[in-house]
Amino acid sequence: MAGPVAIIIGTLIAFINGFVVARLSKRVTEAGGYYKYATKYLGGKSTGFFIGWNYLFYAILYGAAT
Repeated sequence: MAGPVAIIIGTLIAFINGFVVARLSKRVTEAGGYYKYATKYLGGKSTGFFIGWNYLFYAILYGAAT
């Protein structure tokens, strides 16, 4: 019973994340995605590195869970 609910919640979270990425891509037109945004606006290269790897792990885990 909890499996389908978890998939629905995960899908909604992924949709919201996709919406945010679409908005960010309009603001940051350079290649690099989350890494470039975090580097430019959130505190430098170490923050960008951390955010970039966090996103990679999130994407892999979400894909594996689905």
